[in-house]
Amino acid sequence: MMGTDSFIILLVWTVVGLSSCSQKKDSILKYHPNGALKSEEISINDSLSLYRSYFEDGVLQSSVHSINGFVSGRARHYFENGKLAQDWELKNGLPNGKCVRYYPSGNIFTIINYKDSVNVGDAYQYYDMQGKKIKYLTNYSIVHGKKWVNWQIQYDSLGNVKKTTTKIKEIIAPSEIKLGDSLKLEFYLEYPQYPKTKVYYGDYDEDFKLTDTSSIKGSYGSKNAVAIYIRPRKLGKETVRGILENYKVLDSLKTGFTKTEGKMIYWSYNYDVVK
Repeated sequence: MMGTDSFIILLVWTVVGLSSCSQKKDSILKYHPNGALKSEEISINDSLSLYRSYFEDGVLQSSVHSINGFVSGRARHYFENGKLAQDWELKNGLPNGKCVRYYPSGNIFTIINYKDSVNVGDAYQYYDMQGKKIKYLTNYSIVHGKKWVNWQIQYDSLGNVKKTTTKIKEIIAPSEIKLGDSLKLEFYLEYPQYPKTKVYYGDYDEDFKLTDTSSIKGSYGSKNAVAIYIRPRKLGKETVRGILENYKVLDSLKTGFTKTEGKMIYWSYNYDVVK
């Protein structure tokens, strides 16, 4: 799995560094015991500051901006050999956007996207070799404010799949539909782990919180595919959200319910409704 230890260390270190230089001055300088510059905070205006830190040999260690006391914008951290260690975007002290981390060799280690410090979308971890050979490909959704792993594929250094979970290969549907017509979404799976599949959708918000329990609708399909039909209710840009479950039945209970085991994938699809 992709590690975050060094990411957390850099975040804490940066925030602590800025907090220790909070005096209202045009420039604040600190030095290493050997007399070399350790850090500098340059006040650009009342709300914006530039902070840089250095290793004892003078090599740049980090360069970040702070807005109203929070680390914001692009931040870069470096190894002692001078090569880039991490390049990321922050907003109000939290990761927002793409974060790229590197090996000391200069090869890319990970590419991860964040929204309010939570992993979202596709994330990549690479082998420490030329050519960006993928080691892990992981897809995340944000569910109730927390990261949810939809699927993960592990590759060997030759590009062969070593281990995987159920993955949505593609969703086939038109990007535009007329009001009054039905929108058909076809889901095709790759590497299904279980023999049955069902998909359901409803009035989920961006955090996958269900705003209306009566809105839930769904359909059952085969091991590899399932389809649903949606009737748009208004003109304009629309997003439908739901959950796909690849599963197997473990037991049928006397209450009429079944006990299952499976993998849940949170999905969304954007489309336009026209006249």
